[in-house]
Amino acid sequence: MIRNRHQDVKIPDENPFEHDQLGREQHVVNFERIVSLYAETGCVMALNGLWGTGKTTFVEMALKDMRNKGYKPLYFNAWTNDFVSDPLVALLAEMKEVLPESQNLDKALGLGGKILTTIGASVLKGVVKSKVGIDIDQVADDVAGVIKDQIDEYTEQKKSLADFKDTLTEYVADNTKDGKPVVFFIDELDRCNPHFAVQVLERVKHLFDIPNMIFVLIINKEQLKHAVCGYYGSENINAENYLRRIIDVEYQLPEVDKEKYFDLLYEEYAYGDILNTSFRASDRLKQDTAYFQSLIGYLMRYTDFDLRTMDKFIAQTRLVMQTYAPREKFYSGVFIMLSYLRIADAELYEQIKEHQFGVIELVEKLDKSLGVILQRISDANAYPKSDIMSALTRLIYTYDPEQIDDNFHDMLLQVKIINIDVDEFMKHMEITKKDCPLGHDEMNAVFEHLGFVKYVNL
Repeated sequence: MIRNRHQDVKIPDENPFEHDQLGREQHVVNFERIVSLYAETGCVMALNGLWGTGKTTFVEMALKDMRNKGYKPLYFNAWTNDFVSDPLVALLAEMKEVLPESQNLDKALGLGGKILTTIGASVLKGVVKSKVGIDIDQVADDVAGVIKDQIDEYTEQKKSLADFKDTLTEYVADNTKDGKPVVFFIDELDRCNPHFAVQVLERVKHLFDIPNMIFVLIINKEQLKHAVCGYYGSENINAENYLRRIIDVEYQLPEVDKEKYFDLLYEEYAYGDILNTSFRASDRLKQDTAYFQSLIGYLMRYTDFDLRTMDKFIAQTRLVMQTYAPREKFYSGVFIMLSYLRIADAELYEQIKEHQFGVIELVEKLDKSLGVILQRISDANAYPKSDIMSALTRLIYTYDPEQIDDNFHDMLLQVKIINIDVDEFMKHMEITKKDCPLGHDEMNAVFEHLGFVKYVNL
């Protein structure tokens, strides 16, 4: 069956790794071993990974596996709850929702309420502002009164904080057995507004720093650093040092094998169905299925696309292929290269579509845009280098065949091209010229179909 979007991995409660085809199980086990080392002391861990690298799936597997092993893990999505005035309320509510209620929990909730009720510096500012220009002696008296109240409030809050942590420690200890701590996962922290994100960090570090309690912050660290700078209103803040004061252990989520992930997507989106259908029997694509799969597969393997962008590319490409009528000619090389550029380098894609420059300049731009892929394939001495070069020359030839004349080679030698081997490029170009009778019409036909599917939201 053809899908229009990738299906989330099914994670059964009884066996969370039943459908784990990307080797996440061993990494979850490694993560749990680190958790067990800090069971008694408690700590704040960070599970770090770029957006679109599978953090959510990893955490869902870990949650279910830990429950099966006797842990009592909690989960809190900070992004969907950043409307709460103070994260302390939401964090305590999650504990009440999952862990058994007790007198200690009720007491902790009450003490948490006391911690939240503070006069704050804004009151002092408000008093001064309201009195300016009236009676300076009265202002001094009012400020002195507020300061006294603040000192009393501070003393009360300090006691409430100590009582809160003592009570929470007892409550967590009551819910801990066999050396398995309470593990509290906080997800999507880097997507929150900066004020809420920093509040969560401060609350976790200063109020929940207790034995048998481990917080796991699921983050893209670079993005969270931007949130810290945003909160303090300056890019000069050393956000790295700030986070080190909060985070005790950082666990780097390993990269998923892109080749395996592509194979899963290729099968799930049923590419084979359209590449091998009977109505393609007379089409060259039927004969070039291996070429098509190799070309698109190695683009995904050597690109910097994260998993989510890979998914978007595969989904979008598959949907566009569905717009081809039976027996309609399909130009796989140009199609794949333009489909890739539309996501990887949208500006260049539009420039090619609008025919904004000459062929030599196009070669220079493609050399730069595809440089990482071409260099990685060259370094790996990979077999599909020839396939990539074949698709690249066809893309350039169909852009403007008339400019690929007797002077083309000499003109190439006069410009700075780093990643494209000019001699190899010209060998493929000679083959392309003999095998591409439609010329620019071939590229126009591909652009027409690409225009049918503007965007895929996953």
